[in-house]
Amino acid sequence: MKKHIGITTAMLSAFIFGFTHILVKMSYDGGGNGITVTFFRAAFAVPVLFVILRAKKIPFRVNRKEIRDLLVIGALGSAATPLLLYTSYSYISVGLAAVLHFFFPVIITLANVMFFKEKASRPIVLSVMLGIAGVALSFEGALTGNPLGFALALASGVTHAVYMLGVQHTALRGMHCFKISFYLCIVQAAISLPFGWNSQSLVFQLTPAAWGYILAVSLFTVIGALSLLQVSVRYAGATAAAVLSTIEPITSVILGALLLSETFTPLKILSAVFILASVVLVCGFRRESNRSSTS
Repeated sequence: MKKHIGITTAMLSAFIFGFTHILVKMSYDGGGNGITVTFFRAAFAVPVLFVILRAKKIPFRVNRKEIRDLLVIGALGSAATPLLLYTSYSYISVGLAAVLHFFFPVIITLANVMFFKEKASRPIVLSVMLGIAGVALSFEGALTGNPLGFALALASGVTHAVYMLGVQHTALRGMHCFKISFYLCIVQAAISLPFGWNSQSLVFQLTPAAWGYILAVSLFTVIGALSLLQVSVRYAGATAAAVLSTIEPITSVILGALLLSETFTPLKILSAVFILASVVLVCGFRRESNRSSTS
């Protein structure tokens, strides 16, 4: 029963994450842009996370090492990722951007092999090859669309990998997820505010609909998707949650076609299949490795 709960919550979490990409793009019709959404998503989330931490009686105190890691990971990962990904929506479709962004599990695998002495087994090599092939096939998006959007979406996968690796291999590893999110949102807002102000990209005059979309993105991400993800990891395990998270880009592709009239060519669909297959393969291998190591 608990495993079914974990699977269900993982699927719901991935669907919500995928749906929020559509809401971000819809806010652009009301005057929003990548920098504006990045700032207000973090700004709206901070008080919500503050209340959650107080309600759960989670201490706010952090030591010097944790502060250092929060600043580095917050700048290079947490802040950079939405800035790059959301800005890419101005140049390419949400569906293509989501697929390119989801290349990050393959980047994490490569980094673990190169820098953290993980074995480069056959499944991992095949996974990396599939992922690279998928990105190569999606290069059509840079030719028929805009090369800048293609580069921004792919770069967001790199920065998200930096965030994931940072949480895994630094002093933040043992910190409560809501506590990490609270401080990373503060860093994200602190970086995006002056960046948007100096570049004159931070917009305050939005339509009511755009404000609603941005607020929904913030709350759905912090309260909905993140909470559901934690439940799924607890009951189904991190590996199962990671595999089921492939629903996220699929959701973005389908909803992008239905709600934003985005089109996907057969080559782009094949690209998505290759990238998602690489993610499932590497996550499945990690699951088998964990089983063998504990037996």
